[in-house]
Amino acid sequence: MITMHLTSEDAQFLREQLASHTAHVEDELQHTGKQGAKKTLAGDLEHLQNLITQLSGAIEGLVVEPDDPAAEQRPAADS
Repeated sequence: MITMHLTSEDAQFLREQLASHTAHVEDELQHTGKQGAKKTLAGDLEHLQNLITQLSGAIEGLVVEPDDPAAEQRPAADS
């Protein structure tokens, strides 16, 4: 696990950049005809969306664990 300490502004900037890149991946997914590429892009898209969800949760003061479907959102521990 890697831990990063970001300012609120940096975290919001990173989230915006991830969202922008996600839009490009979505567009590429819609326009590719190759099945193998579609599968790879769909996996990349899901990964990016999970990262955005985690980052958004951190910005809002929550810990979000999308890899654990049983996990609930809970307040972040003080560092």
